[in-house]
Amino acid sequence: MDKDKSRALHLPTTDVDLKLEDSKCNGGTAYFPKNSLIPQNPKADMMANISKCNTVNSLAREQNKGKHQGSSSEDPPRRRYPQSSLPSLHLKDMLQDNNFFSSEDNSDSEYSYKSSRHNGAVPKQRATSMSFYGLQNLIQKSVDEILRTILNKESGFALALEGSFNRECIAYILLALEKAVTSDINKDVATMLNIISSTNNHFLVNVQQYLVSFQAQKPNDFHLDAVVALIRFLLKFQICLPSNACDILIMLLPLLKDTCEIHLSQNEKLYSETSEMIQELEELNASLLNKYTQNQIKEKSHNEKIQLLDPPENYRSIPVLPSEVDIQQPCAFLRPSVIKGQYQSTEHYLDVQYRLLREDYVRPLREGITEYLTFKDRKKYLKRIKDIKVYRDVKIMKQEFVNGELLHMVYINDKKFAKIKWEFSKRLLAKSLLCLSSDNFKTMLFATVARRDPNELIKGLLHLRFEELTDEILNLDPNRNFDVIETSAYFEAYRYNLDALLEIKDETLPMKRYIIQAEKTVLKPQYLSDTVTYDMRPLFLPLNEASRKRDIIRDGEFCSDFIYPNNVPERLQNVTVLNDSLWPTSSDFNLDPSQYAALKAAITKEFAIIQGPPGTGKTYIGLRIAQLLLHNVDKWQSKVNTSPILVICYTNHALDQFLEGILTFTKNIVRIGGRGTNESISNFQINNLKKNFSNNNMIPCDIVKTIKNQMEDLRKLKRSVDETKQSIESSYTSILSEQILEKYIPDHHYNSLKGKESYSRNILTYVWLLGIEVKKKDIPPSVKRIYFADLNLHSLLPMDKDESGKFFAASDSDSEGEADIYHIEAQRDIHPDEFADASYDITLYNDTLHSIIGLEDGWEVVGGEKGLKNYVRGRLFNTNAMKRDMAMEIQDVWDLSDDFKWSLYKFWLGRYIRKKKKCITKLHQQIREKYKKLQEMRTEEDIYVCKHALVIGMTTTGAAKHRHIVQHLNPRILIVEEAAEILESHIVTSLARGTQHLILIGDHQQLRPSPTVHLLATKYGMNISLFERMIENGLDCHKLEIQHRMRPEIACLLVPHIYAKLYNHESVNTFENIKGVAKNVFFVNHSYYELQENDSKSKVNVHEVNFMLKFCKYLIMQGYEPSRITVLTTYSGQLFEFKRSPLKHDLQGVRFTIVDNYQGEENDIILISFVRSNEEGQIGFLKISNRVCVALSRARKGLYCIGNFSLLAEQSNLWKNITEILERDKEIGTALPLMCQNHPDVSMAVTNDSDFDLVPEGGCTLQCEFRLLCGHQCSLKCHPYDPKHENIQCPKPCAKQCSEGHLCTMKCYEKCPPCAFPVPKMIELCGHIIQVPCHSFQKLTPCTEHCEKLLPCGHQCREECGQSCAQECFVEVSVNSLVCGHVVNIECSRSKDVELLMMKCEEPCNIELPCGHTCQGKCDKCYQGRLHVFCRQPCTRKLICGHTCKSLCYRNCPSCKETCQKYCTHKKCPNECGELCEKCTEPCEWSCPHKKCNRLCSELCDRSSCNEPCKEVLKCNHPCIGACGEPCPTECRICDVGKGCFGCQDKSGAFFVRLEDCGHIFEENILRQFMAKKTLARNEIRLKTCPTCNTTIHRPLHFERYVESCFEGIEKIKSAVSGNEDYNDRLRKVLQQSFKNYELESLGHSSYLSATFHSIRAHVKKALIYENRKHIQQLSRVENIMNIMKFWPLHSAKKELNLQLFYPSRFASSTIKDSPVIKKLCEKLKDYVKVTEKWLDSFMTKRLLIASEQQLKDLIWEVHRLKLIDELSRLMMKVQPDDQAYIHVNKLMHFVLTYSPFREAELIKFLTELQNLSKYVSNSSINVSELQKQPALIIMSLSDGHWFLCEKGHAYSIVKCRETGEENKCYECDRKIIDMKPSLPKSEQLSKRPKQNREHRASVQRS
Repeated sequence: MDKDKSRALHLPTTDVDLKLEDSKCNGGTAYFPKNSLIPQNPKADMMANISKCNTVNSLAREQNKGKHQGSSSEDPPRRRYPQSSLPSLHLKDMLQDNNFFSSEDNSDSEYSYKSSRHNGAVPKQRATSMSFYGLQNLIQKSVDEILRTILNKESGFALALEGSFNRECIAYILLALEKAVTSDINKDVATMLNIISSTNNHFLVNVQQYLVSFQAQKPNDFHLDAVVALIRFLLKFQICLPSNACDILIMLLPLLKDTCEIHLSQNEKLYSETSEMIQELEELNASLLNKYTQNQIKEKSHNEKIQLLDPPENYRSIPVLPSEVDIQQPCAFLRPSVIKGQYQSTEHYLDVQYRLLREDYVRPLREGITEYLTFKDRKKYLKRIKDIKVYRDVKIMKQEFVNGELLHMVYINDKKFAKIKWEFSKRLLAKSLLCLSSDNFKTMLFATVARRDPNELIKGLLHLRFEELTDEILNLDPNRNFDVIETSAYFEAYRYNLDALLEIKDETLPMKRYIIQAEKTVLKPQYLSDTVTYDMRPLFLPLNEASRKRDIIRDGEFCSDFIYPNNVPERLQNVTVLNDSLWPTSSDFNLDPSQYAALKAAITKEFAIIQGPPGTGKTYIGLRIAQLLLHNVDKWQSKVNTSPILVICYTNHALDQFLEGILTFTKNIVRIGGRGTNESISNFQINNLKKNFSNNNMIPCDIVKTIKNQMEDLRKLKRSVDETKQSIESSYTSILSEQILEKYIPDHHYNSLKGKESYSRNILTYVWLLGIEVKKKDIPPSVKRIYFADLNLHSLLPMDKDESGKFFAASDSDSEGEADIYHIEAQRDIHPDEFADASYDITLYNDTLHSIIGLEDGWEVVGGEKGLKNYVRGRLFNTNAMKRDMAMEIQDVWDLSDDFKWSLYKFWLGRYIRKKKKCITKLHQQIREKYKKLQEMRTEEDIYVCKHALVIGMTTTGAAKHRHIVQHLNPRILIVEEAAEILESHIVTSLARGTQHLILIGDHQQLRPSPTVHLLATKYGMNISLFERMIENGLDCHKLEIQHRMRPEIACLLVPHIYAKLYNHESVNTFENIKGVAKNVFFVNHSYYELQENDSKSKVNVHEVNFMLKFCKYLIMQGYEPSRITVLTTYSGQLFEFKRSPLKHDLQGVRFTIVDNYQGEENDIILISFVRSNEEGQIGFLKISNRVCVALSRARKGLYCIGNFSLLAEQSNLWKNITEILERDKEIGTALPLMCQNHPDVSMAVTNDSDFDLVPEGGCTLQCEFRLLCGHQCSLKCHPYDPKHENIQCPKPCAKQCSEGHLCTMKCYEKCPPCAFPVPKMIELCGHIIQVPCHSFQKLTPCTEHCEKLLPCGHQCREECGQSCAQECFVEVSVNSLVCGHVVNIECSRSKDVELLMMKCEEPCNIELPCGHTCQGKCDKCYQGRLHVFCRQPCTRKLICGHTCKSLCYRNCPSCKETCQKYCTHKKCPNECGELCEKCTEPCEWSCPHKKCNRLCSELCDRSSCNEPCKEVLKCNHPCIGACGEPCPTECRICDVGKGCFGCQDKSGAFFVRLEDCGHIFEENILRQFMAKKTLARNEIRLKTCPTCNTTIHRPLHFERYVESCFEGIEKIKSAVSGNEDYNDRLRKVLQQSFKNYELESLGHSSYLSATFHSIRAHVKKALIYENRKHIQQLSRVENIMNIMKFWPLHSAKKELNLQLFYPSRFASSTIKDSPVIKKLCEKLKDYVKVTEKWLDSFMTKRLLIASEQQLKDLIWEVHRLKLIDELSRLMMKVQPDDQAYIHVNKLMHFVLTYSPFREAELIKFLTELQNLSKYVSNSSINVSELQKQPALIIMSLSDGHWFLCEKGHAYSIVKCRETGEENKCYECDRKIIDMKPSLPKSEQLSKRPKQNREHRASVQRS
């Protein structure tokens, strides 16, 4: 079967086809077997199908029953998203049988089923014909009862219709039918009418015979009533089912007319009534017969029958988004629009509209996915799939909140993206719908394009907005690959309009009289009473802003006042609107009669239709209507609920134009949506108005505050999610560093990993796993962002590299899918700044920035790179994590095989990922709640702004999108521009429940609505707008008849072929002729064939492109501005052939677009390319009059077209008529006649584009003879532009010479520059000869040779000879450092630079640290021993739990990673020791014969210890010495004499307790005293240990209260350290308040504080306020920094010192002026402080929150040194001149101005010497104790001796390195912390602890 035939036999996926076709679906499976294409019983088949669909739907409803409790069957709940399958039904075959809807029962079965709910069958009773008396009784019943009887088969009425002729019976039947059609149950009426039309012809023959019988005998009144009833019945029949009634009316109308003429003419009233009805019937039927062929009428008849079918489910249960079943099922239940006639009900109408609109976007997706899967299975080329675009290998990269919306950035791995010109491509346009699936579309996700950036699309990056924020969406895996399908449908318009259709109810839909019932009589607006008067004076004024005087406030609303001339009658101020006689005339308004009639109808009719052919001023009339209504706003606007006028248009461009016109008479408008390209309208965009309102504080504070808070909360929540997800995502594709995994690696593993000294500067996880060394370099800010968290970033490059290293050149752009992007996006309701802040970068967060190996950005790799990416990915994917027990047994991680290393790494990674994922679900829930609240408040804000406006402007899509605003504003008046282009459903969804006035302005003879699916337009009437449907149903349409746009030669092409009447306004006769062309209108006929545009349906004609581009350039050379020329084409492929052509570069400013995009616009000169020319004679949509009308009516003065018009005339009568007119006026031919402006007698004709080359300058072939100012003749051909040659440039060479005879090298028109010819010149100072330009020979020229002099240091100068010798020598030399004495390599001139010497020394530090280890840093990194680097040796401190710390020395002891030792009789705690213990929920088993605990095991026992002795007997037969209920000791009081404890074994009655942990036994009273004994610090938290072996005591039941109180304290510590957010937040707030207080205190002397101090303060402020949440260790570090800040010297003498140094005259009596010694010493102090503060600033910037305990101590000493220097400088200002005093000053400076550590010994010497100096300072006292103090350090460590309880029992950690005597308070309750004296002996206190552990550490290391 050939391709075309196959396509013809393919069944469209519509439920109802109106042609008999083979049906195929699902890869060849037919809907019906071939042998049953015409079923024997189509009705039974249809009912079976409906039954199936109902079954499916009932199952779907059952699935959603729980979700929609309380919903009625008549009004099922609205469902937005897919939750059930969409039932489908194929109804084609039922249309083959004309008797399908007949009441005749064709079944042979002897049984019938009473209802669908009946479970069994009953014997069928044969119905009998209704008797004569039955018919008599029938007409006495009510209307609805008659209707029900007729529809009841058992009544016999249907059989009476088929009975033999009986004149009386026929009369009664007609009377019954007439009554039945007056019922309000429209659906049943239509069903009855269908039954009448579907019966055999017997009844109609009887009616015909009945009418003939009137000619033989005179009828009585009864029969005359029957005739009138027949007429009324036929009229209703024609209204409801016009196509079905057509043949019946042809048969009966002649007889009816004759009967009325003969028998009713005597009754004038009845005759008049019947004549009018018969005339109406004739006119309606004639219009149908004239408009449609017999086949079309038959097709419409089928459509009318389809409307009577019951849908398989309520449309409100169908979700907006398609489900999987939607895609898998090949068809859906559809019914065509009712074009002619009325709908059965509102629900019927909404059902039809909803299903059609939904199918219009679902069908391309359904067909595309089916075709894609078929092609994929058959391995065909996917590019051939039509209507959709497929993108493979798509990944979700990141989430981002932008303007309250959650966006996802995706990466599409497609190399072809780099070759696509995204500026012109219609792929992935904003708001386009994408379907994503990772399982062959078994399940699907739906998203729309949120933001597209052509520059980023080249790289494959795009932002999406998912339609649902489900947990799946929020937790999308970045490694999940999606297939993505893009449809051509603009989903944004569908989504909101479908939502709106679901919201509409029968009681809320206005204008039902016309929209549903198709009534022809239009009423006045409800708000308009008979006495209402309008002020019509503004209509006498010109429509411009100059007439408006000012905006005034009237009744709280803004309105416009106008300046009226004296000739405006005062009576026009109060014109009764509904009294036609009082209206001014059309000439008074300066309107033509048709415009006047349209204006009046729009004001006085509640449903007004205005048709405006091209150029007739329909927009002008629309503005006048709006002006009159707005000026009289108080007459139609409610006083209680004010509402604006709503203006909607199809496109943004048309809306902006209309609103711009409204601005001429009021500024009180709001524009919602749109791109903001119109500057005059942009100020009224709702976003800009909201800004203005906000700036003027006009928006209620509660709205502003709530929005701000919600946005901030969302940002914080999203930031938290991002940080967590980013850390997880990076772990899937790369190796994480040990710094990131440190908390999740067991301590002994971490210490083993860090034990490799040689790799200390590398990322050890890479060295460990891969054997490569990765060194971190300084990463500049510009490269801290990467596009893909992967090992290799080359995959993101838009082009591939071949092996030679060269990039493949990008080929020509892929034009498939290109379109007029500007126009398409202008039609979409897109705000350009909506997602402008969306970032295409993936910022790696602090915890991942240095963990992901970027082989190009910020990293260098030593070793091979080839295959590294795939290797790491494979290992991460294929390796299983090691089990915990096995992992914990490993001691040396380096001594493992590669497989075990990766398995152990996955074990660490698993712990890392599990921890990160725990908080995500909670955050997502919070995000959803916050986002919902944000959207609600934004709506409130929008509504508040709109309430202040008189006019609201939206596109149709915007009106549906912002329906909540429309419904809240509830506008009474709706004006629709371009109404004939808009889908009917789009207008209906724009109506508010209170709309009382609808004005439709458009032209259905131009462009119609354009559904996505062509079949839905042609077969289902989706291309018929509400505008056109109302005209079809006979509503008054007011057509404008005088055009003001086109010159008569253009307008005559439209009349009468398109418009029957269209007159020219006199102004169009005065247009000037087009310059350079002999004709103002011309059609160039050719026969060059078109080409197919790649695989798309679009066409290209290269000949027309080249011709029009050359012609366009020719017109510009005639002096026309490019903006006055527009080039139109009928195909998008041709449009991009224009844009791709290199000839277009010279045509900047000329607009190129397709015809459909140019409706409503005009220009002076229009050039049109019609494209179609082929052997097959196909002309496509060029035979559609609507498109031809638009194309030919855009030009004002000149119209030039090119095409194969011979072909068009052969294939279309319309074109045949047009070409006849063109031939008559000699405006068509194969050559375009040109005419030279300069030589009118010279002309030529151009046939091809090459002919334009003969007139390259736009004139003729003659040479221009004008003489230029330079004396040369103009070298151009004849040219019409620049006749005075003011801008013509002479291209000949310049003949001028310089004074030395050198010739100028420029062109004649160019300015001669100074002569640059090189000449030799000798420099007198040095004798060198150099080359200089001719013009500078006489000038002083420096020598450019190298300098030969030596510098003072002995090295040669490196400058040029003509320059001064260098002041600094940069030769590198080795010197002994003045700072530390080590040998340093440094530049010669900087060998005495102290600051640089400090930074250059690379000698190892090797100083023994206070912890007992040797410092591993270098001299420069340790700041010459003043502030050491981290100590990375293993720590051996004892933790609070009793285990030994296995962390590194510099760290505060972290949570214990050992297995928890706490246990009970039921189980052992499975958690790590540092985690909170699991609570046992079993009953406590502590019992004895005397007492029993009744609580749970985890609770404190409610019984005390039993003091009775144990009754058990030992093996030695002696009584047990233990206590009752305790484990029995093995020792015997008698047998083990002398082995007892504490010498109490002989004590009478004493019994003993055995410790289960170590086995030691103790006398009960003594052990009780020991357990009750307090520690040295009464509130210190510490576990009890065995007095003998120091083993931690976990479980002696006898002392359970003492032990449990200790464990309770330990649990409090764990809770505090494990990240209690509430506690941390409270602590953070306390610190914030403390910081604010300190800022206030330091405000008075902040100018005296150093820059370093201010830098530290800024970091602390950022850490406390702007940073994310901190854990308690970080907050403790911040507190330590704050304590150091409080200790920072104020430099109180610094300012005074500076003033005396630089302004000595102001301090004449000061010592500094008279003492050069002191002055010199002060300068020395100043330099030293400057250097010290500089490196302190560097340290604080980098290590602020990660400084170790030792570093903080070192830092305190350096700050202490600065404080002492400050005190010294203060005394130096007051010291008396004395040699002995100077000696003391020098000694003091010697103590502090050193580059070595400053510690206790130096402090004592300094203070002693300072007291000596004070003797020489008068009136000066020194507080030595104050100078000796240092701030306390808060050490948040889990080592023993750190933790205490406050008065309220809260755990608190504090260790002070020096005593301050300050009172400490708990952050949780602000209570005093008591007894804070360290509990350890003095030898074990914190400052001495490392020395105590030195020996032990050494032994541990040796072992």
